[in-house]
Amino acid sequence: SLATSRNQLGGAGTLSQGLAFGGATPTVVTATEEYNSNINAFTPAAWSAGGSMNTTRKYMAGLGTRSAALAAGGSTSSPGTNETPNSEEYDGTSWTEGNNLATSRYGLGGAGVQTSSVAAGGRSPAGSALTNSEEYNGTSWTGTPSLNTGRRYLSGFGASETAALVTGGTVGGAPGGGTAQTATEEYNGSSWASVGSLNTAKNSTSGNACGIESAGLMVSGNAGNEEYNGTSWSEVGDTNTSNNGGSVAGSQTSAVYAGSNGESTLSELYNGTSWITSASLATGRGYGGGAGATNATGTIFGGKNSPTAPKTTNVTEEFNGETTSVITASTLTTS
Repeated sequence: SLATSRNQLGGAGTLSQGLAFGGATPTVVTATEEYNSNINAFTPAAWSAGGSMNTTRKYMAGLGTRSAALAAGGSTSSPGTNETPNSEEYDGTSWTEGNNLATSRYGLGGAGVQTSSVAAGGRSPAGSALTNSEEYNGTSWTGTPSLNTGRRYLSGFGASETAALVTGGTVGGAPGGGTAQTATEEYNGSSWASVGSLNTAKNSTSGNACGIESAGLMVSGNAGNEEYNGTSWSEVGDTNTSNNGGSVAGSQTSAVYAGSNGESTLSELYNGTSWITSASLATGRGYGGGAGATNATGTIFGGKNSPTAPKTTNVTEEFNGETTSVITASTLTTS
């Protein structure tokens, strides 16, 4: 604000360096004031390289935060499925091999955090849709009660192994086909219970999910997006592009969706209401894993990145949102 309230004054200068002089208060005044605007430095959003995974893979269970992520299972190469039981932990800088899943699988759903998580379902080496479920305590995997509905290519999210959820997936048909599902199941640390179904059948070849058991988000390029409130699913706004097979990280109100089954580099941000296009990945990929508490700390790893063998990558990328910093503060002087 001006130091001297007035009207009918004169002005000169530019947006960043202006003058206000004279005027009436209502008495005519001679005061001159100078204005120097805030000069803000904007750093655009960008993806940066993180540490590479030890095992290249796609269709893994990805969960946790940037500084404490977990990747389990997956398919290591193509042609062929090459299911792996490998499990790795990420500390925000590098990946470390951990103890393996008891059952090799890919297209499994994962939920929780690095020290308290669950992995369920998926495709077995024999091609069947698994009901198997395993808990991870930060050191080792332990078998738990099975899912009610065996399926592959399902998605998962949740705060811990005692507050986890899996949804969607594929049942029946050939290993690469089958029928997409709407079924959703919650795990309380002792058993799986069927809860509210998706409005539209979805599987992880179309997208993936993030969030916690009472506030989840399922993102699917060709089957729409839905939010879960702990009881039921509701349809929400679509992404700007209809990319399928991307990776998602963050929360229900702050998510990032990146990549596609066509190895796209595109990414979009979600604020709980709408999607906006953001910075591109350095490595195009689809069917990767994701971790992060918000879109600002979203981390994408692994995935399918090439039409030729082995078709998988171990590259990790970390999203850094746009930032603003003040170079010169506003000043107001009177002369």
